[in-house]
Amino acid sequence: MTTSIVLGFFDGIHLGHKAVIEGALNYEYPVKLVTLNKSPAEYFTGKAEYIFERNDSYDRIKKLGVKDIIVEDFRIISDMVNFHP
Repeated sequence: MTTSIVLGFFDGIHLGHKAVIEGALNYEYPVKLVTLNKSPAEYFTGKAEYIFERNDSYDRIKKLGVKDIIVEDFRIISDMVNFHP
């Protein structure tokens, strides 16, 4: 089964985020949005500023029409590609 994947951190859900998400939703395939539980900045610097609480961002994404949100931990992803600061 073909699926459209949208990948990003999606904090603040600005016009660029909306355009990418809406573009994916315009295809005939189901959309899965993959995001991170914490900002990658927190991984690198130990701190990060957030525009919205993560659940607020997820709610805003769902209001755009995304039904399937997959939340991953950046540390696990970075370990998969052996990417360490």
